[in-house]
Amino acid sequence: MPAQKPKIDYEKLARNYRETMDRMRFVSHSDLGRHLGVSRVWVSRVLKGVKQRPG
Repeated sequence: MPAQKPKIDYEKLARNYRETMDRMRFVSHSDLGRHLGVSRVWVSRVLKGVKQRPG
């Protein structure tokens, strides 16, 4: 039986990305992607895929 892929909690991931952008003062998704070792497109999809909650 093949191993199952872990489910991604996109809401938690987006929150983490936003916090990292604020803390590290990244001005673009590209900068954050380079820091994390992922593409700008992936960062953008995660951040745009989850509605931002106030506060």
